[in-house]
Amino acid sequence: MNTIRLATVFVLMIPAVLLSSNHDFVVERFTHPDLIPAHIASVTQDSTGFLWFATSDGLYRYDGIRFEVYKSEVRNPASLPNNNIRAVFTDDRGRLWVLPQGGGLSLFNPTRGDFTNFVPDGDHPESVTGTYDFRSIQQSGEHLVISSHGGDAYFEFNLNTLDFTRKSLPATRERHFIQSSVVLRARDGSDWVGTDQSGLIHIRTDGSYRRFSPDQNNLNTDRVSALMESSDGTIWIGTVQAGLLRMAPGEPGPRRIRALDRLNGFSRSTIYAIQQDERGNIWIGSNLGIVIYDPSGGELVLHFQFNPSTIRSLSSNEVRSIFTDSNGIVWVGTRNAGLNKLKIRGAFENILTAEFDRDGELSRGFVRAIHLSDDELWIGTEGGGIHILDSDNYALIRSIDTQSRYPSGLQSNEITSFTPDPDGGLWIGTWGGGLHYYHPDSPDLMVYRYEAANSQSLSDDRIQFVHIDSRGQYWVGTENGLNRFDRDTGVFQRIKSEPDDTGTLAGNSLQTLGFLEKSPGIFWVASWQGLSLYDADSNRATRYLSDPVDLNTLSSNHVISLYDDGNYLWIGTFGGGLNRLDPASGRIKYYTEQTGLPNNVIFAILPDQDGNLWLSSSSGLFRFNPEDESLVNYTESDGLQGNDFWWGSAFRDAQGVLYFGGTNGLTSFNPRNITRNDYEPRVVISGLSVENETFTVADADQPVQISAGRGFITIEFASLDFSDPDKNQYAYRIAGLSTDWTYIGNRSSVSYASLPPGTHYFEVKATNSAGVWSPSQASITLVMEPFFYQTNWF
Repeated sequence: MNTIRLATVFVLMIPAVLLSSNHDFVVERFTHPDLIPAHIASVTQDSTGFLWFATSDGLYRYDGIRFEVYKSEVRNPASLPNNNIRAVFTDDRGRLWVLPQGGGLSLFNPTRGDFTNFVPDGDHPESVTGTYDFRSIQQSGEHLVISSHGGDAYFEFNLNTLDFTRKSLPATRERHFIQSSVVLRARDGSDWVGTDQSGLIHIRTDGSYRRFSPDQNNLNTDRVSALMESSDGTIWIGTVQAGLLRMAPGEPGPRRIRALDRLNGFSRSTIYAIQQDERGNIWIGSNLGIVIYDPSGGELVLHFQFNPSTIRSLSSNEVRSIFTDSNGIVWVGTRNAGLNKLKIRGAFENILTAEFDRDGELSRGFVRAIHLSDDELWIGTEGGGIHILDSDNYALIRSIDTQSRYPSGLQSNEITSFTPDPDGGLWIGTWGGGLHYYHPDSPDLMVYRYEAANSQSLSDDRIQFVHIDSRGQYWVGTENGLNRFDRDTGVFQRIKSEPDDTGTLAGNSLQTLGFLEKSPGIFWVASWQGLSLYDADSNRATRYLSDPVDLNTLSSNHVISLYDDGNYLWIGTFGGGLNRLDPASGRIKYYTEQTGLPNNVIFAILPDQDGNLWLSSSSGLFRFNPEDESLVNYTESDGLQGNDFWWGSAFRDAQGVLYFGGTNGLTSFNPRNITRNDYEPRVVISGLSVENETFTVADADQPVQISAGRGFITIEFASLDFSDPDKNQYAYRIAGLSTDWTYIGNRSSVSYASLPPGTHYFEVKATNSAGVWSPSQASITLVMEPFFYQTNWF
């Protein structure tokens, strides 16, 4: 048994082809060959909550952080007979059963970390190898039903007596052995046996049978590779190179599925795995990826496939196994391409950047500006100009760039801001191309630029924002100062920071989401050099700056986003996290990485309808509750466009839908549709080592004796929520040494250089990936034996 810590996980979003209205999914790939073999034949979850993977090179247990590896050992009858594992299965008593190639049936003993191996009594002459190459396993009542690839038979295994019963298969006219690839015991007690060369055999409870094969003219193949009975009693039949068939109760024979056969090549595909989900959909794993089929509507739902031109695709089309864990996560094993994890994307919707222009995909790079107008969604990018999409289906309506003829006149493809005008037009800020005004009635854009010889022109062509205040005054923020704009005359009055005058703005490098009207004529102004409260009537400002020796000042002068909730001013910084300013008292409170914030860069702050603040950063989105100061971090693995969001790129529409732009596209969502992960995972002690000696940890009621003089102790633990294990949080304590919990973030182990002699009760608790503390706790008792001179005799 070896332990491998999971050091590298590649997180990718998979854009499955959405074929009808249903869930979309997010996928994580586990493809590191040093962690787990690439061939995953089977997956299960045990009663504790660990995941187990049957691979071509051993059995792997996974706790979300580490892999525990079990392999065959020379001259050890309590190890696995073979490293090539055909299947792994958990029965309804929580026991773990394993099918090693040619090795019969193995039962895992968790208290010892070894196996008890079972084979049928005696060798049958019709078994060509003299071994038992079991292929599939299923529980039916008090029995396991097991297929055998050889011997003209399949087997029952009694879970009470631990004995095999051989079930002979009816002979064929051909003189060859019948190799059962898969056996399904239906709810009516009859057995369906899929064979490798003799078609499908239905054996009724009275011993009578019916064969389905090409020579019976009722099946188009003699090779059956997968079987499943759905909730309505339909038998689903996966074949080798003949696709999927089904046979409903009362039907005379299997029939094809037209909707599936319309998929290119599916009628000739090989099916390896079939599963029904809680919605009644049928998941089909084949050599063409994963297809999800809705039998009630007779339509395809999703099709996941490998695409060599993009990393946002399945790791391979060669799907070998599908398993859904207790939290609804779907695990997909492949042939020689590792493991994939599918999670429901939830309420997040994305418009992703793409390598090629396609409807609903952005032609280039970062999303910098967002605006919703009637039924059009305007998206400004850095370098790709403007994309106007249908707000209902995100289909591309048209694009505007420097080469466009209608409207013409765009001076830069780097778009920084959109601001609607009361007359129905739109102000467009660019980086380096000045300020533009668009009106749908005009074929040309009106352009305002910086002119070196004109002091009444814009102060800079790098536009950050346009703001129309409550008195109708226009304000234009740039990378080089603030401008008061008279639209009637086209005159700009420049308002600049003066280093020697503390009554001027703190800085000239203004920020897109950093200009707020506090009251008529009074404005909060954010800049790269600090925060200002500006009085437009007196043209004077009060500066708020960072002072390293004064904790009641800003955590950073790089202020890049603002939000005023009516009581506090919330301040997003670049490198200093989130600040909360009480304008009445002038007191400031910080929220940084040191206090639990996932990232110290806050690009944007938007409120939702329930009083939460949504923060965009370089580590995804944060939902922050100002009342209890709780925080939930959403990342790419939850369905976002990526983890990196971008400067000034946020928008809230009239219905409360939030939009955030990032380096891979745009994410939008209604916060009220974002459900909290309330899954309560089990917390486990997953490993114990003392001076590099590993102890088996299975029975928490049994103390672990550690001899005197042994020092360095490491205890490993895990929260068995596999949604996003890096987000699981932990706390621990040792009774007798401390009554308080020590909170250690997502670190999943603790080490002690030495513990005093005596009995020590170690406890650990954990959260799920949403930060919700589970009621489950794990514990282990360590008994540190004393030296003889530390006993009562001395």
